[in-house]
Amino acid sequence: MSHSGVSASAVTIPARDGYPLGATLHLPREAPLVGLVLVHAATAVPARYYAPFAAALAGHGLAALTYDYRGIGASRPPRLRGFGASMRDWIDLDAEGVTAWARAAHPGLPLLAVGDATTARAGEAGKGFAVVAVEVRRCSIAA
Repeated sequence: MSHSGVSASAVTIPARDGYPLGATLHLPREAPLVGLVLVHAATAVPARYYAPFAAALAGHGLAALTYDYRGIGASRPPRLRGFGASMRDWIDLDAEGVTAWARAAHPGLPLLAVGDATTARAGEAGKGFAVVAVEVRRCSIAA
């Protein structure tokens, strides 16, 4: 599937404690935005894994934001020795920082989230998101 009508831009988003998170914002080039999807990666999976999915969403009029948790991919420090990060940091600091950034950068745009069970339950439930599905094993978007 070609995603020529989609642009992808690298952005840096501050976590709730200010730690810089590497992210990519996928946008449709021409279609009006109908929502913004936060793509929360599975445990220790780099955000680049989700790029085709994010591009497909953008091809259907949804902005899609992928990001790396601290210590992973584009959010990894030069050295991991002595670097402390936990799943609780990923949820309470990273996911919440990304959510706050998305709301501030795109006010009024419906905000949606896709994530694994940990992020969906702990990171989004009760914070203006409806947990629609806890786990998706395979997803295909028809062209």
